[in-house]
Amino acid sequence: MNNSCLVTFFYPGIEKKINKFFKCIKSQSDSKFDLLIFFNNKKNFLIPKNIFKIKIIKLNTSIINSRFYMLKKIKKLKYKNYIFQDADDLMKSNRVEISKNLLRKHNVIINDLDIYGGKIINNYLSKRIKAKSIITAKDILNYNFCGMSNTALRSKCLKKISIPNSNKIKIFDWYFWTIILSKYKAFFTNDTTTKYFVNKKSETHLPTLKNKKIMLKILNIKKNHKQKIKKLIERKKIININVLKENKISQNKKYNFWWKKYPKKARRPKDLSTSRNGICSTP
Repeated sequence: MNNSCLVTFFYPGIEKKINKFFKCIKSQSDSKFDLLIFFNNKKNFLIPKNIFKIKIIKLNTSIINSRFYMLKKIKKLKYKNYIFQDADDLMKSNRVEISKNLLRKHNVIINDLDIYGGKIINNYLSKRIKAKSIITAKDILNYNFCGMSNTALRSKCLKKISIPNSNKIKIFDWYFWTIILSKYKAFFTNDTTTKYFVNKKSETHLPTLKNKKIMLKILNIKKNHKQKIKKLIERKKIININVLKENKISQNKKYNFWWKKYPKKARRPKDLSTSRNGICSTP
């Protein structure tokens, strides 16, 4: 068994993108990894032969519940590293290699994004985050840049911290990485990228949509998420995030992160004693 595992999800609507996904991972410069697919889909699909070890876990549940189920499963496996990759995005050919090399020294890796959605913007996150920056939970309180397509971590991080399941969580990425980065620091690299495809109808469109209805909905989700994190801090499940060091991230509004902006007339949720306003995430 390889010591690294690439984790992805197949779900309804992904069928037409599966061939590109397999082609992408087959082209990786480092092929010493296993592939774990959480198959949240009733339809069958063809798996390429003789490329790497593939394990499929079938389930039939909501997107968020499938993510919590994934955590429960991978905690029990014996891999040293986990690299996350949504099946509708594509990795640069060196992503596995770079992630594995950096995980020898760092607990969590966040890599850059190339935005595809009409206009192509390469190294999007680097427009605001310096390469080799150290990232903590405090850095994603006002917005988020940690998705499930541009992150990797050592398995020990999952075994030494609890990620409580909650039906109030609507955006898994922000919740998960806020808890992880409250204990472990992440290393940001632009030596590799993930090709991130923009869905203009999504609430997590990047750059952020300015639709008032969508943003008001986001404000309510943020409020629920912050209350959940506040309770974890009060119960001492995680530390007070405000004591963490904050990275100096450029405030260049042209390259805003997920869910950064508010409608002008919208009222922001009241600030918690444990954090600042505006918690955001990817789908």
